[in-house]
Amino acid sequence: MNVASPTVLGSDPTTQGALREAGLGGGDTLVFSKAGYPQLKLPLGNPQSSDSIRAVFDRSPLAPLAAGKQMTIQFNNNTRGKFADNQIYILALGFDPSGKRVALNAVGDLVPVYPGQTAAQYSLRLSDLPNGMQVPTTMVSVRLYVCYGSSLDFAFNVDALGRTGVPYPNVENPSDANIDKDFDFVEFNVDGNMAYCNTTQVDMFSIPITMEMFSSKNGIDKFEGEVGITESRSLIFGAWNATATGDFQKLITPHRILAPVHGPFSINGGSNQHYWDSYIDAVWNQYKAGKGALTIEYQGALYSGTVDPNTQVMTFTRPGDATLYPVSKPTSWEVWGGSGAFATGNNTQLQMEAKMCAAFHRHVLETNSDLTTPSSYYQKPGGDLYSGFWHQHSIAGKAYGFCYDDVNDQSTTLIVGSPRAMILSLGW
Repeated sequence: MNVASPTVLGSDPTTQGALREAGLGGGDTLVFSKAGYPQLKLPLGNPQSSDSIRAVFDRSPLAPLAAGKQMTIQFNNNTRGKFADNQIYILALGFDPSGKRVALNAVGDLVPVYPGQTAAQYSLRLSDLPNGMQVPTTMVSVRLYVCYGSSLDFAFNVDALGRTGVPYPNVENPSDANIDKDFDFVEFNVDGNMAYCNTTQVDMFSIPITMEMFSSKNGIDKFEGEVGITESRSLIFGAWNATATGDFQKLITPHRILAPVHGPFSINGGSNQHYWDSYIDAVWNQYKAGKGALTIEYQGALYSGTVDPNTQVMTFTRPGDATLYPVSKPTSWEVWGGSGAFATGNNTQLQMEAKMCAAFHRHVLETNSDLTTPSSYYQKPGGDLYSGFWHQHSIAGKAYGFCYDDVNDQSTTLIVGSPRAMILSLGW
């Protein structure tokens, strides 16, 4: 119910006229609107109002949604003239509802891809996407690649399940056809009127990308959140060179910063392949039976883990549950990759392992209360300096710096019901 005439908040074109609306909960709300943009509702006196207004209105309006499609993907070229729209290539690969490997075209059709075909056949220039891309109601496990200067160069093959496979660019192979290209990707899943989306540095960083998500409910489009990196690549590279220490310095190349699993920390004879060994030993010694317990919360219950000094297995228990939940002692490689000892067992074991792996990266396993205290993360030497760096240089401190960075809501994952649009701003 509108109870007041429009009020002009300022001369800045990003601040819009507003109607005052009586809120159902008793508080008044300002309703901001502009043709072609999502409506924005904010409680009267909200101190974040100006930031929220700019987040919604200081951009292009949402592209029209085609009939039968779930959402649009739009792109902003923020390379400051470095790359024209016809020099930016987009490739979205995922699976259709039947599990077949597909590429997404501009009008929202899922086009099957076959072994022997190439990435170039399905890559779209940004100049060919003035209204972005349409996304159907179901497309899962999607990687949307962005590549500057040319399309990615690889041919589809056959995967272990007999389906069409993707030989993703190998950033460790100096002979890979894409090694000297500037490319990056975001991930999303659209299914059942839900979208799960994120930016990521789990494998590497090359292009600063931000992702904005919007929903549409009851005919009203709503801004749901923004994640990613707003700093330029030169600033990111400069900050890395100024702060990285030891073998972390070796992770930077002219085109990207590699994740530790792809550099001298890898299992393949890297000079720092035993990076976590001493910390693993210290934690396992601290939680030996009779010395103390590691306490992890899951679904409202507290699980206590202690290490058997003979088997070196940490076993978790909880009151009222006779089941034992063992976790084997991990290797450094398993900590980096969330694999092996940290990817084994039933769902409860997997939850314990994910939370432990995250606590290793954040270097907080020795203090139970720190496991769920973000201000304690990455404060001690010897943790995952790579992931800690991205949390310092990302919107709201949220980043996907390693595989389990979603533990305790620290990742860039945006979960949106009734998704309407994704806006990707591509920087340089």
